[in-house]
Amino acid sequence: MFQFIVAVLLLTLIPSHILWLIERGHEDGIISAKSYFPGIFEAV
Repeated sequence: MFQFIVAVLLLTLIPSHILWLIERGHEDGIISAKSYFPGIFEAV
């Protein structure tokens, strides 16, 4: 069960970080937050 929870967290957080890293430089992107924590929460 622990491995399942870790896998779900990784499969959620890794793409969120990638999306935030790509989108943070664009003014008309999906994610409007430029700082880290608000941007990650918005990407999730």
